[in-house]
Order: sequence, then structure tokens, then C-alpha cells
Amino acid sequence: KDIQMVDYDLPDEKAITAKLDIIFDAVNRDKKGKDKLELPVEIKEGAIEAAKGMTETEVENAFALAIVENRSFSAPYVKSVFREKIQQVKKSGLLNFVESDINFDKVGGLGGVKAWIKQRKRAFSKEARAYGLPFPKGLGLAGIAGCGKTLISKGIANEFGFPLYQLDLGGLFSKYVGETENNFIQMTKTVDSIGRCVLLIDEIEKYLNSGATSGAGDSGTSSRSFATFLSWLNDRTNPAFIVYTSNNHLILPIELIRPGRFDTLFWVDLPNVDERKDILNVVIKKFGRDAKNFDIPSLVAASDKFTGAEIDNAFKDAMFASFSENKEINNSYVLKEFNSVVPQSITNETAITKMRDAVEGRLRLATDFIETP
Repeated sequence: KDIQMVDYDLPDEKAITAKLDIIFDAVNRDKKGKDKLELPVEIKEGAIEAAKGMTETEVENAFALAIVENRSFSAPYVKSVFREKIQQVKKSGLLNFVESDINFDKVGGLGGVKAWIKQRKRAFSKEARAYGLPFPKGLGLAGIAGCGKTLISKGIANEFGFPLYQLDLGGLFSKYVGETENNFIQMTKTVDSIGRCVLLIDEIEKYLNSGATSGAGDSGTSSRSFATFLSWLNDRTNPAFIVYTSNNHLILPIELIRPGRFDTLFWVDLPNVDERKDILNVVIKKFGRDAKNFDIPSLVAASDKFTGAEIDNAFKDAMFASFSENKEINNSYVLKEFNSVVPQSITNETAITKMRDAVEGRLRLATDFIETP
């Protein structure tokens, strides 16, 4: 009772700005006239955003190292600061930075999700705050495995222009008493301090299903940690955009998927005719071929009930087959592979139908989105 507990939070934007100003003044102290370096507003804002999530010492070191590496305050300077933050975040072991070159052009189908994201692309700007809008919280992607949920999550990060971090929920759980709860608290503090980012929680049902969060088998550790996580999801005001994916929406706790935790939940079903055409065009381009050399309507028909991943894999197998025969891939090779595959929609039809029926009318369709005129 005689000891006072004081929490030291990571530096906020004001403190980071002060550190950058110190570095800027130190660099220009002995320079005169044209030799003085300039710090454009957009570079300053970018560097400050890139430094969020580090301690004061780490921020100062990152700013100093970046100017030594680049000799100017420019776009590479911001990248150097961000690269240093990645190293510091890795040391925490709570988040993993994911390099991604995936944009929406490389994701076939899922037009509803794309349109929803594009409508909120400017929602993180100062103009949006002045308009009275809160930061978008995030979305859930539930549906059939292999239909592009993780892929489009990476595309969302590039669409927003945000760094992508992946949260490994399994890594937060520990065998030591009290450490699991502490890991969840530290994770939320880290995300809050990072600033703008996309946080991906892949296959969330493996760790936060109804059975695992009951706390029955671990003296309540999982249920307490889950409660901390839910409170944070509901109350947070930071600009992190959280995306979770799930292959089995039916076993997720109601508390997690209720309105307020995320902005919306999408159901990602098997691609329809138009989506399969879109997916085929993306896949053919991905492997360096021209879609004009293929009979797309026949391939669309032959890939009925296929997931996007199955279409991609079948085309790749067709490439192997044609290469082994020293021939250029053509329509017949791809059709042969499609005809030899039994898609999971048939092998796992009962479970998929049950899940599809359960979410009907409750989740927004990933292929359906009507923009307000």
C-alpha cells in the first residue's frame, strides 16, 4: 500500500514530434543557407506515424539512424524509421509484420468486400474526423476455406496504405500463471501505440471458439483473457483496422461477433460465374500468360463449385503437365486438371451447407454491395 504504481505509456504523437524536431535541429545546427536540409510536411507526418509504437529511446535512435542512412528527410527516411519499428515490434513476440504486394487487382471476385473497403478509404483522414466520423474498426470474413479471405486481407492493407501485422493468438497463451492475461494486455497496448495499421487475425476460430473461451479447463485463464480482448475491441479508439478470418463461423462466441466489436461481418461463399471468370483472369496473368489464349467460358463452366484456391492450384498443375511435355499450356491442359479434381464443396458438402444455411440473412454477402448514390 505504501508503493505508488505509475504507468508509463509509450510516447504519443506530441512526444514523437518533439524528438523529430530535436534531430532536425541537430542536423541543421552547423549548416547555412542552401546546405540546410528541409523537412516537408508529408515526410514529417509519415516519420511520426512510422515511429509510433516505440519507446522514446527507440524513437530517437530510429530518427538518428535514418538520417545517417539517407542524408535527407525524404521517403526513404520514413521507410528507414518504419524498418526500425518492425525490428522492435518483432522483439515483443506479440505481432508479426507481413510484407505484402497483394492489391485488389490480384484478388479475383469478392466485389462486395472491395467496394465496402473503397468506401472507407478516406475514413482515416482529418477530413473524416472533422465530418464527425469515427475510425473504422474492422471486419470479419467467415466462409469456406480457400475462397480468398486471407488474400483479400493483405489487399486491404495495401488499399489503405497501412502496414500489415498478423496477430498469432496462440502465442499469447502461456503455461505460466498470469502470463496469458498479461500478454493480452501488452498486445492491446502495443496495437494502440502503433497507430494506423491493418491487424490480421487468421483462422480466429482455432483459439477463440466457444469451447476454448469458456475457461472450464484452465481455471478461467482463457475466459478472463477473452473478456479483456472483448472490452478492448469494443472500447478502443485507435486507428488500427482489425480483420479476422474464420472457416467455421458456427463455433465463434456470440460475444465476439455481436455488433460493436467490428463494423460488419462478411460471408465468403464459393465464387459465382462472374467471380470465377475474374479469378481465372487473375490466375492466368499471375502465371505470365494472356487470357486471350484461353477459352474462358469453358473454364468457368468446368470450375463450377471450385474455390479460388482450387482454381489456382489446378492451373498450376496444368502448367507442370504442359512443361513436362515441353509444350505451352493451353485450354485442354487446364480442362483436364479441372475434370480430375473433386472440389471440397462436394467432399465436405454437408458441413458447408449447414454453415451456409446458418448464416443466411445474418452476414453480409462478400459478393453483394450496393453503393449509396
